[in-house]
Amino acid sequence: RHAGKRRWTASRNLKKPVYPKPRDGKITRRGVEKIAKQRVDDKEYWERRYKGYEFLECTPEFNEFNLHWYVSVVMYKKER
Repeated sequence: RHAGKRRWTASRNLKKPVYPKPRDGKITRRGVEKIAKQRVDDKEYWERRYKGYEFLECTPEFNEFNLHWYVSVVMYKKER
């Protein structure tokens, strides 16, 4: 009956790995939409938000399928 089948069991007494909590909801959907429409080229805003980094570019994209905004920001770490 079990010929040719494989059996698997998990190891016992192992501690589960600890993962950092996801940062979901740090910026709300409405906040992302506001950024996509108003803060795209606002260099001061991005450098104030992420201290120690220099703003290069920001590209907003609207997804027609799920009706959400996505924002990609390119920044470089400043030399000290």
